[in-house]
Amino acid sequence: MKFTSYYSQLVKANGVPHLNSKAHFLLMNIFYVEACMHTLEKLPCEGKSLANKNGELFKLKHKLRDLTQKQSPEELMREVLAPAP
Repeated sequence: MKFTSYYSQLVKANGVPHLNSKAHFLLMNIFYVEACMHTLEKLPCEGKSLANKNGELFKLKHKLRDLTQKQSPEELMREVLAPAP
């Protein structure tokens, strides 16, 4: 949950940032996907359930990669918080 943790530290240090709607929805989707991944990782599974769990984790990792465009939390937040031209 590196994006969620980074954002949490950012808010604690600087207060809640003012975001446009697009940036807000992007961050909420990233946080949701990270929470789903975290929940699945903690879920004990065996056999076919483990294969299903791993398949879902694979899909979520790709979704997170697509949402973040392979950026680090620092790069993503810099882009999201940049003033519109």
